[in-house]
Amino acid sequence: MVIKLGKISGELELKTFILYALRDFGGSAHSDLIDDLAGDYVESWFDYVVARSELSDRGLLRFQEDTWNITPLGLSTLEQVESSLPPATRRHLAEDARRCAARWRRERYIFTDAEPDGSGVRVSLLLEGDEGTLLDLKLLLPSQELADRAMDRFRLSAEKIYNSVSETLAGEQD
Repeated sequence: MVIKLGKISGELELKTFILYALRDFGGSAHSDLIDDLAGDYVESWFDYVVARSELSDRGLLRFQEDTWNITPLGLSTLEQVESSLPPATRRHLAEDARRCAARWRRERYIFTDAEPDGSGVRVSLLLEGDEGTLLDLKLLLPSQELADRAMDRFRLSAEKIYNSVSETLAGEQD
């Protein structure tokens, strides 16, 4: 395996990495998610895209509705070549895949927007959950700088803000 500065390169290693990552994601992953993980691991983005395309052309992967899926042929091929990734790389990849998936899922539930208004900037902060909208907060702030700060802080702490608002409004009174 060719690894430079912690990055994966080489045709077999790249293909094994892609199959291994998809298997770790349960057999399928949104293209943005697998590409985000690849950005952390592969030395050459071009080589990664070529390897992914070749896996698809050979029937080891299938792309459908923005999602990459590993096929049964891909799983059996992975079993044969998985040892080409060093154990430490496999362990780190599995840990990073879990963290990446959690971060990606979280980002799908948090939305922010800012629209200039004659009297300031209207900010929309939205936290979605599996069952629908958890928090939909609208603010009028005096400047774009404050709007950007509010949106950044909401993206970082949406769950904490939701819990604080819920507790303040619906919690027990002292």
